[in-house]
Amino acid sequence: MAKRIKLFTVMAALCFISSQTTFAAQPGKTETVFNKRFIRNLKPMMPYEKLVTLIGTPGAAVRDRKDKSPGTVRYHWDGGKSSALNARFAAGKMLGATMLAPNGNSYTIGRAEQ
Repeated sequence: MAKRIKLFTVMAALCFISSQTTFAAQPGKTETVFNKRFIRNLKPMMPYEKLVTLIGTPGAAVRDRKDKSPGTVRYHWDGGKSSALNARFAAGKMLGATMLAPNGNSYTIGRAEQ
C-alpha cells in the first residue's frame, strides 16, 4: 500500500511539473503580472532579449496591417491576474509599449502606437 501511495505521489508531481513547463513554453503566456512595479523595468530602446528575460517567455508576434513601417514587429503577452503587455520593436529594440494592469489602468512607454 505504501508503494502505491509513493508511486501516486511521484506521478502527480510529474504531471504538475510537466503542466507548468508546457504553460511556460507557450509564447505570449506568462504568470508575470504587468503592474506599476513591473513597468519601472521597461525603457525605450530596451533589447527584445532583455524583455524576454524579465518576462520569462518570448512574446507572441502580432501582425498589424496598419503598421506601414518595414522591419517593425509587435509582440503580445498575456500576464497573470488578467494583465497584458503589447510592445513594438524595430531592429530588436523596443520603440514603445502599452500595458494593461490588473486594476484596469493602461500605461504607455515610449511611442507605442506610432
